[in-house]
Amino acid sequence: MSKRIMKKLRDHSGETIAETLIALLVSALALVMLAGAIGTAARVVTTSENTMQAYYLANNDLATPGDSGGTNYSEKTTKGSAQIKIDKKIANETTGFPVRYAKNPVLGGKPVVAYAK
Repeated sequence: MSKRIMKKLRDHSGETIAETLIALLVSALALVMLAGAIGTAARVVTTSENTMQAYYLANNDLATPGDSGGTNYSEKTTKGSAQIKIDKKIANETTGFPVRYAKNPVLGGKPVVAYAK
């Protein structure tokens, strides 16, 4: 085995220009692909951060239903108050109570309503 190693060390032949150019081309393509992957990852991170920020702001709006005097962060959130009536079939009477509500169609793509007494 030591004869092979010594033979390689004494050998003066090198790489051809074609092999060198192909190796440079492969390296350049790898670097271009790496730069593209980094750009795509940065774009995905930015998009997900913006989406999560919008979700958190919309969720905060739903945490305080009705007109509490707070800041309405989401333009699509509707706040107000309503009267909920319960019809009791036994005694033929209707009772009700006021509630405050916040409706936000942003969360999860479906309208979400939060109620508070």
